[in-house]
Amino acid sequence: MTPKPSAPPVFELPPRVVRAARLLAGLCVAAALAWPALTLWALAGLSPADLLERAGLAGPFMAEWGDAAYTREQQAAVLALLTLPVGLSGWALLCLARGFHALAGPAADLRQAQAALRRFAGWTVVATAGSVLAGTLASVLLTWHYPPGQRQLAVALSSAHFQALLVAGLVWVFAHLLVRAQAVAEENAQFV
Repeated sequence: MTPKPSAPPVFELPPRVVRAARLLAGLCVAAALAWPALTLWALAGLSPADLLERAGLAGPFMAEWGDAAYTREQQAAVLALLTLPVGLSGWALLCLARGFHALAGPAADLRQAQAALRRFAGWTVVATAGSVLAGTLASVLLTWHYPPGQRQLAVALSSAHFQALLVAGLVWVFAHLLVRAQAVAEENAQFV
């Protein structure tokens, strides 16, 4: 007679952790919705010189060419490029919210939380890469109509990009540990 497999153990988190998970899930959703809209609103009000600075083209170059006329198409393309990484980060936050929801239920679903955390980490990497690429493409678009020899290609990497990649890696590892912890708990439950 084979032993009947036991149901996976129920992970009941302390009430304060459940409340925190619910609060964090709500904050993630609010930030995911507000952040892209606020970014687009803030960028839409920038002058061409400010857009040049935002694209990483600061310095004497801005003083010489900062007041050049831009077409509406250029401005729209630059706004879309600079807002896209924020939208990707918003999507990552929605994935994180799903992970918090998985932990905030009556029984914590570690497998669902793990999948959501991995999606968050992956989309954070995509958003970080998109941020670097968007700034680079924006610099090309903003200087496209300048005379030959004055066009620029700027690539900007910052410690914020590095930190985002480190956090994504940490979350990815933590997600893996959640599943391993659940597997160990299920194995231990079979011995009892």
